[in-house]
This record gives sequence, C-alpha cells and structure tokens, in this order.
Amino acid sequence: PATEQQKFADLATLVSLDSKNDFSLVAETWKSSLAPNGRFVKYEGRVLFVVRVYARAALVWPAKVTDLN
Repeated sequence: PATEQQKFADLATLVSLDSKNDFSLVAETWKSSLAPNGRFVKYEGRVLFVVRVYARAALVWPAKVTDLN
C-alpha cells in the first residue's frame, strides 16, 4: 500500500542522511516532493530519472547522457 511505501521512503531518507552524518538536511527533505514524476532532473551534477515522488523522498534512477551526433 501507499502508506507502507511512504514509510520505506522516509526510512531510506534517514539512512541516507545518517550515511552522510548530516541530519541538518532533515528540514530540507520536503523539496524532493517537488520533483516531477516521470521526468529527468539534474541534481548535484547528475542526471536522474524520477520514478516516483513521496512527501519527503523521491525514487530516482541514474540516467546516462549521450551525444546525438
């Protein structure tokens, strides 16, 4: 269910913040809810595909940028 997915997304966010040892970013996690579902975004120099957006997290997949020439 969607509520369980939200709980896992919140947990993944906390684990990520813990691995960076920077819990000061907790107040900024709501910004991930602004990411557009099904679109590409550029974040910290990386291109990512937004698979799903949650209230305090976004599920993204790394994208590879190639030249069209």
